Amino acid sequence: MIRAHGDFPQRLRQMRPIYSLEELGAAAYQAAPLVRAGDVSPAQAADDLWDMASASGLLEKYGTDAVQNAISCGLRVDPEPRGADSERLDHKTEDALDARADAQAPILPRVIAISLERFLTMEIPPRETMLTPWLLMQGLAMIYAPRGTGKTRMAHGIAHAIATGSGFLRWAAPVPRRVLLLDGEMPAATLQEMLRATTQASQCGPPEPGFFRIAAADLVRDGLPDLANPAAQQFYSDVIADADLVLVDNISTLCRSLKENDADSWTPVQSWALSLRRAGKSALLIHHGGKSGKQRGTSRKEDVLDTVIGLRRPPDYLPEQGARFEVHFEKSRGFHGPDAESF
Repeated sequence: MIRAHGDFPQRLRQMRPIYSLEELGAAAYQAAPLVRAGDVSPAQAADDLWDMASASGLLEKYGTDAVQNAISCGLRVDPEPRGADSERLDHKTEDALDARADAQAPILPRVIAISLERFLTMEIPPRETMLTPWLLMQGLAMIYAPRGTGKTRMAHGIAHAIATGSGFLRWAAPVPRRVLLLDGEMPAATLQEMLRATTQASQCGPPEPGFFRIAAADLVRDGLPDLANPAAQQFYSDVIADADLVLVDNISTLCRSLKENDADSWTPVQSWALSLRRAGKSALLIHHGGKSGKQRGTSRKEDVLDTVIGLRRPPDYLPEQGARFEVHFEKSRGFHGPDAESF
């Protein structure tokens, strides 16, 4: 443990070199546990990160506001102005979001538009099917259910079918695809038991090496990074690089700073999911159902999704029946008719 403030700059220098705002935010995110543990004060951490940003030329490249915002997002503290006016900023949620957008402006590409004629003549390859009929390549989907219904069991079955190019329930995967499971909830022993049972229940055996990988919070000292924190999202870049499907189980445990009833709080997670789609990947989000019977929290979670599946226990359900449920398609973009019927 680092207790002396004088050791903190040395610890920062041992991290990955900082050449961009994203890397500065990542360094701040790595420093955040030290701040929470009381090893260094928020002000001291921010000052040292500021000095690193200055030495790397980020102030000249991006400006003071952008650097302040990257540091504060990573540390999860309010930014403080530099210079003569040192009065602390009192941001409301809307102001903080505006500041984040302003900070990103210098590094975002210029927006361009093309004519309809050109767009209609572009050669855009059709989307391939990952799991017929509801999950396509570059697809975004959600499965939700009340706790204990069987959503994790179902998610494992889907992941195994996609990784092996086989089937699950009424659905089929035409070819094997690489799957990454991000598990933020299960004890490692329980997760191992469940995945072993899924593999044994499959008629096609285990996937080929590398086609089904697991990143489990229970195997990481501080758990998996918070997907609702933009600065923390880049820590997943390497592990998702060769994945075709990223399975997030679940939103509550992996998006810890998310305020579920606050629509704006979902924005960083939505942006991350859209970035996966732009990179040619699909995402399947596992979520809890609320007391209303719908998915828990803001309905904004569903805006960019292609498919939303709700699992419900039938009226005659008995506890000894285990994972018995009805599958209801609540959003079915790109498929309809019998394919979208409940069963």
